[in-house]
Amino acid sequence: MALVGHGCCALPPTYVRAVEVTNKTGATVTLGAQFEKNSQTFTVEQGATVRVEGSIDMGTWTAVDPLKTVTVYGPDNNVLAERTFQSESGVKVFAVELVTSAVKFVDVARQ
Repeated sequence: MALVGHGCCALPPTYVRAVEVTNKTGATVTLGAQFEKNSQTFTVEQGATVRVEGSIDMGTWTAVDPLKTVTVYGPDNNVLAERTFQSESGVKVFAVELVTSAVKFVDVARQ
């Protein structure tokens, strides 16, 4: 007897859960994170690392809000860099460094 409609052929989830950002630019930066449902702002001091991760309050439980884009803003609120994150397969957590005064993203690890 075939199991029709019981999740036998469901694909695994594919999204970016979070990114860990280490600031090595020599100055404090602001990150703007765009998630699937919400957006959030993070301040990252020189040498610090923050985990950029979103969630959706579902009342009695919390859902992951998949990360889409991180924008780095300078002291005058000007855009220094922007990166879109995506997962080709599975749930991913990226680790990146912001380096140099020109600000660029450098991948240091992927899960």
